[in-house]
Amino acid sequence: ELTEVHKFTYTDNEDGTHTGKCVCGVEVIGAHTMSSKTGDCTICNTLVAAASITIDTVKTYYFTFEEAVAYANDKEDTVIVVENDCTVNGSVDFESGSVTIDLNGKAIDSATNYIFHNADGSITIRDSVGGGRTVKGVDGSTVIIEGGTHAKTVSGKNLIVTGGNFAFVRISIGDSATISGGSFEDIGIIRSVGTLADMLADGYCFYDKDGNVVDVSTIQTDVYDWYNLSNVTVGAIKEN
Repeated sequence: ELTEVHKFTYTDNEDGTHTGKCVCGVEVIGAHTMSSKTGDCTICNTLVAAASITIDTVKTYYFTFEEAVAYANDKEDTVIVVENDCTVNGSVDFESGSVTIDLNGKAIDSATNYIFHNADGSITIRDSVGGGRTVKGVDGSTVIIEGGTHAKTVSGKNLIVTGGNFAFVRISIGDSATISGGSFEDIGIIRSVGTLADMLADGYCFYDKDGNVVDVSTIQTDVYDWYNLSNVTVGAIKEN
């Protein structure tokens, strides 16, 4: 217990705690306690919220991303804004409803191979600021991706891509894709589902790194019966 009056300057330890230092040399370490109205720690004023949701102009902050998901699950048209880089304990399941995840320039990681999975709902991922990314995989029933960088496998029963940067996109049995934008280090579809052309929205094509149209009709399957492309972008077909 401190018996003297100290004036502390606080530093966020980036591990859920902060350190307060007084000019006299006394230091204290404490856990963040968050205000749901501001998202800040009530002691050190650091923004510690993982996410926020705004309903009817009222913004509520959530200390963990999972708490925001618990509110959004089964609801329609909820937007979750990621406020800080965060890691979820396992894949986030959206049972129904529709939710938009605004990466907001932040990163979401997972302790497992996948961050998002939605059984019957719809999830849209966008990045209103730039620099936002998912570190692990994204999968689900209806997955709409409008932006962000995605470091692991992205797939979905109904995958719609209008933009973003992707390491791997895979369309397997039971999946489908409609792509009208984005850049792809590796993209593939198993032959029993369709061809690379079947992944494209009407009026769009693949371009190679030099800006040339890729003739996907010449692509052969690999030994595992997949059609694959590397280092391509998707854009509107240009008129001659």
